[in-house]
Amino acid sequence: MVTRPSPHQQNEFFFVNLIGVENAEYGQNHFTIEIVEDDATSGFGGGDGFGAALGSTSYEVAEDAGNAIINIVRTEGTGPGAVVVSTYDSTATSPADYAGGRYLVVFDAGQNFATATIPIVDDMLYEGDEQFKIDLRYLTGEPIGDGTVTITESVATPQYSISDAVADEGDGAILFSITLHLEAGASLAHVAELYYHTHNLTAHAGSDYTATSNSAFFAPGAMDGQTVIFLRRSPTTACWRPPKTWRCTSTMSKFSAPMTTMARSSTAGDRADPRQ
Repeated sequence: MVTRPSPHQQNEFFFVNLIGVENAEYGQNHFTIEIVEDDATSGFGGGDGFGAALGSTSYEVAEDAGNAIINIVRTEGTGPGAVVVSTYDSTATSPADYAGGRYLVVFDAGQNFATATIPIVDDMLYEGDEQFKIDLRYLTGEPIGDGTVTITESVATPQYSISDAVADEGDGAILFSITLHLEAGASLAHVAELYYHTHNLTAHAGSDYTATSNSAFFAPGAMDGQTVIFLRRSPTTACWRPPKTWRCTSTMSKFSAPMTTMARSSTAGDRADPRQ
């Protein structure tokens, strides 16, 4: 019979010897038995002896802060214990955004608080805020809880500007350019898509220009680039008309803060002004 001692002990061993065997032969006259400790007070599993929990289910860390600190609190017992914090990719991925893995956290006797330190990768890529998941378990594998770590972007939000444009009425097209503005040394980590469309001012779609609605893109790695948009207009008329204007509106989609910029386009008449 195996008995449960008190206080807690580590795994233990004893030998069984065969002696005084008559009318028989045997090779090995002893063997070993290991008693595996299963007392919850071992600090390796939950129960009445040692308990722990995440200090929060949501953590936030700046990308340039260096480390995410995961707080763990003792909930039961006073003796030594240990838990494991494991990470799982979400929108943030390891090793590009953080050092993923399993982190052992040890509590000494009487210690009520402990931390796991997860390194965060600081780069000059604009990715926006990203997240990864964590869970907390005892060394036995018994789950305790889980949470989310948000890495807040340290690179300033990209800005975009759209230029004004002027063309003669007979040119057939007007060129608009959209320019990306990022802080020095930074670049885009993902494709940035901008939607643009035209609006009437003194010029009217159909009679003065062709209404346009489309998308423009900045590729990953873009640092300070531009894309050119072609806005086609109506065929030239044979009579003089005064210069007219319309506007083009550009709106960001994902991977940048929502914003709207506008530019004006002017068309100059292709006939001499009869008033001169």
